[in-house]
Amino acid sequence: MSSLDRMLSEELLQERYEDYAMLSRLFRLEIDAPLLKDLIDSPVPEPSGNEAIDASYAEMRAYLDEANDRTKSNLAIDYVISFIGYPPDPNDKNRPKGPRAAVPYESVYVSRNGSLLQESTLDVTATYNAYGFRPTKTRIDFDDHIACELEFMQFLTGQEILAVREGEPSKAEGYLREQRDFIDAHMLTWVPQFAQLVQQFSETAFYSALAKLALAVLEADRDRISQALEL
Repeated sequence: MSSLDRMLSEELLQERYEDYAMLSRLFRLEIDAPLLKDLIDSPVPEPSGNEAIDASYAEMRAYLDEANDRTKSNLAIDYVISFIGYPPDPNDKNRPKGPRAAVPYESVYVSRNGSLLQESTLDVTATYNAYGFRPTKTRIDFDDHIACELEFMQFLTGQEILAVREGEPSKAEGYLREQRDFIDAHMLTWVPQFAQLVQQFSETAFYSALAKLALAVLEADRDRISQALEL
């Protein structure tokens, strides 16, 4: 089986679809009680062969294995600390300058002034519109939120699955190329820095590992797609 045939196999496509769905959901909102139970009860993933992915999963699994009655509230607090941040005390003359959280929007990392809703945001929205994609934006302001970009990767993988089932491999390959291009043009331009900041601000091993996992999945996927397309 060629690298391209492997990438377009329904088994791998389904795995990639589920991975992106999970990552998108975990970055979109705090973890509620049903999701926490599902995460705790989920089986240990089979080794992927990718050291960074496996290590990140192991860190998340270790945290979940120690879950107790306070875990849900601890994660909710850490979600705010990691991705939103608390406003500074205006009376604190010694308050640190710089970011107070790992803001999960692309434009903050790629624009000159580090602001929201910049040219990169509009480019992401245009890409979504070209495919008729509408991201889930519960408590999300702009389309370049990491949860939205990961959901777009999930969407494209879902389109690949449909194309394969309909016997249209060239169409499926086109979606694969779009994923490669989107990772290059957008996700890998900022997720590495974002992941570093999450590790700096997060107070639980869960969100630190989640950020590392997202980056590892994107890098591994980019490499596999490039190899499959022989680029």
